[in-house]
Amino acid sequence: MTKHYWCEECQNFVDEHVVTNGIHDECGQEVNIEENEEDDL
Repeated sequence: MTKHYWCEECQNFVDEHVVTNGIHDECGQEVNIEENEEDDL
């Protein structure tokens, strides 16, 4: 299961591999964890 993070600064979902300790690497802003139970096929 993949965790998705919502970045308010970027107004976009970001992958967990670009997030370090709750901070989006690209912009340095905190992200919100969006737990996605559904499988998007």
